[in-house]
Amino acid sequence: MSRLLKNAQETLNEVHKVASVSITEMKTFLEQFYKRQSEEEEAICSREQFYKRHSEQEEVIYSREQFYKRHSEEEEVIYSRDVEGRYVNGRYQSN
Repeated sequence: MSRLLKNAQETLNEVHKVASVSITEMKTFLEQFYKRQSEEEEAICSREQFYKRHSEQEEVIYSREQFYKRHSEEEEVIYSRDVEGRYVNGRYQSN
């Protein structure tokens, strides 16, 4: 009977060692998983910030292009009036 109890105790010790190793490996796995997860979330956030800044810059560029287009159209109108002799000293003169 004593031998049977000794074998049972050894078996329990081995199970305890295996369980301890498994728990340690699981903790390591979870730490690495959470670390990768946070790095991926940071990468996603930085990509979203990049896209947001990029779209804001595109809006600024588009508005500048619209301004320059309108400004050049107004200059063409002013120039054409001046060439035709109807725009004098900042005022439109009808013939």
